[in-house]
Amino acid sequence: MPAMKSESWHFDTLGEMLAIAASMEKEAIDGYLDLSARMSAFGRPDLAEVFNALVAEETDHLDKVREWSAVSGTEDTLTETTAEKLFDDEGAGIVAPELLSAYRAFSMAVRNEERAFMFWTYVSAHAQSREIRHAAERMAREELGHVAKLRSERRRAFHLERAKVSHARPDLRVLEDRLSRRLEATAANAKSGEREIVQEQCLASRSRMTSMEERGFQVDLPSMSD
Repeated sequence: MPAMKSESWHFDTLGEMLAIAASMEKEAIDGYLDLSARMSAFGRPDLAEVFNALVAEETDHLDKVREWSAVSGTEDTLTETTAEKLFDDEGAGIVAPELLSAYRAFSMAVRNEERAFMFWTYVSAHAQSREIRHAAERMAREELGHVAKLRSERRRAFHLERAKVSHARPDLRVLEDRLSRRLEATAANAKSGEREIVQEQCLASRSRMTSMEERGFQVDLPSMSD
């Protein structure tokens, strides 16, 4: 999570606060649009669809902020400032698409909404006026509602992915073989200082694969309470 300066929790007017709220939503929209485009380019329309759904969710949030700003007469301030950087794709923009999943995408979205909830909680705690405090509390409640909705989507994605993997029941040797191949490819493009470390991991993976040749281990997935 990017660091937040304490000064960014203080707002003199409702217009300033709503400008930050709009910028935060726009930042998330841009981030998910980039991820959707990347997934489409790499032949993962399933994940592109997930990120498009997140774009739609954040766009709805932005529309609500704009409506609130219009009602309060502060809509002219929405483009005059930028937000504290809170959105974090957690490496989804650089990791190999085959290592991503809908569950991971929704998990990342949940944590971003939780960061936003924390931000507005701090704004409320440091508010200099009742108007700002009440507005920040409203934003915090909105974000908490988003968290609950995304957690539900994450839970659904988890069970769908678990069902697929349980049905396939992949052998651990197959998984180790895939891992060793991935590490080998990574080592080929790594810097000299990092190459040795990745090569060691690759050898360790192959060693584990060899030791399993006479075993029939299957993947047992953990349960998920949330």
